[in-house]
Amino acid sequence: MAIINGTAAGDNLFIPSGRTGDTLNGLAGGDNVVGLTGAGGNTLNAGDGDDSLFGYQNDTLTGGAGFDQFELSGVKLPNAPNIITDFNPVEDGIQVDLPLSSKASDVTIKQSGSDTIVSFGITPLAIVKNTLVSAFITDTTNNLYNLYTIFNAPIPVPPVALTPLVDFKKDPAKYMASIRDYDGNNLGGASSWKLLGDADIQGDGDLESILVNPETGRFASVGAVNGDIDFSKYGLNGDTRVVGIYIDPTLINKPENVGGPFDSQTRFQSDLKNDNLKLLAAGDYDKDGFQDLYFKLGDGSAVLRALMFKDGNIQYANYQSKSDLTAFMTTNGVSSSVWGGWI
Repeated sequence: MAIINGTAAGDNLFIPSGRTGDTLNGLAGGDNVVGLTGAGGNTLNAGDGDDSLFGYQNDTLTGGAGFDQFELSGVKLPNAPNIITDFNPVEDGIQVDLPLSSKASDVTIKQSGSDTIVSFGITPLAIVKNTLVSAFITDTTNNLYNLYTIFNAPIPVPPVALTPLVDFKKDPAKYMASIRDYDGNNLGGASSWKLLGDADIQGDGDLESILVNPETGRFASVGAVNGDIDFSKYGLNGDTRVVGIYIDPTLINKPENVGGPFDSQTRFQSDLKNDNLKLLAAGDYDKDGFQDLYFKLGDGSAVLRALMFKDGNIQYANYQSKSDLTAFMTTNGVSSSVWGGWI
């Protein structure tokens, strides 16, 4: 459990990614105290000053002295309500901003003993301690309110923490806890990543580090700009992510074979889990505008061609025997000096 303290000035404090049980103390000054970056169950203490507190789920929010704004925001509904300990209806406000919310009536309040529960539909967002429903004012027409719904309000984001590529290459597993898939999911297995080498999987002239994970059966690319890695670049136009999985295009009309021995995705993941792949190279060998990322099987019996999208995610993959590889490269006019030693 970490305790992160601010200063006497205005601070931007964030729960570290995926953490629970941590505490943020804003101390004095006008602070942004943000729990959205954590996993919930954290404590947000703003301290003195006019502050904004951003709860995620099951967070405990205490504004302290001053005019404070309690923000109930996020990309999804919480699994458990946040606790607001010291709401002052004269000075403070509660703001609800959820993508699912489209009108003020989506947000309701009801009494529960001495507390008020703020909900979205039937899902509790926050328990406001020692506060009566009658203390809430929702008359936005006359600009007199302390509970309101706002749409797409800006939310503070943590500063980008960059990882030097030279440090990453020395011990990749030390940093791979930060890797995410395209949708931002942490797939686990941080200590099991193995660096195979570098290849240009986007065709932009920049090399990405290629890693495999026998524990999860996935592979990843890690890119760097000016010698630094930004692990937040996993989405659109990013190049640092756990590469996705795909549906074998040869089985679209043969659903009964999905997951079987003729499914290249299943075989690919099996080889990843068995640590049976070695990185060869990448290039647009068939000149279709997309990079072909090649791996070699451990026994040297075949190669694996992964056809990549422009953003570095995978389209599909197929295995090639020596004769398949020869036919593919010869047809596309690629010199055997490039691939002749692969099998």
